[in-house]
Amino acid sequence: MFEILKDIDDANKLTSYLHWSQLCYQYAELVDRESLSWCIEAVINAKNALFIPSSRSSTISGKTDCSGSYRSSSTTNSVNGNEQIESIRLENQRRVKLATVGLIQSNVLKAENVYACCLKNRLKIVL
Repeated sequence: MFEILKDIDDANKLTSYLHWSQLCYQYAELVDRESLSWCIEAVINAKNALFIPSSRSSTISGKTDCSGSYRSSSTTNSVNGNEQIESIRLENQRRVKLATVGLIQSNVLKAENVYACCLKNRLKIVL
């Protein structure tokens, strides 16, 4: 299922992970231990990817443009406003991703609980 996503980083696979974890929970009686382990590993990788600092760094000085000439204050204010908007946008995306990871973790925990109960019931039948 995830072969087509193999070249995409874990943070950008969150929607697929969420869908998969929902399926795992929905059919938890049928899920095997390996599938649950894979889902847990995917959550850990996605979480780690979210906390890697961005490689994007601001190089705008606020006083000079790339040619070194002085910028007007309206240009500086415009640039600062754009940077602020971009910063807010990135923070909102990060929050959505963190919330998605939380939902995935919740689905995995629920699936593990159902899986454990099913194993317990199977053992009762055998004994």
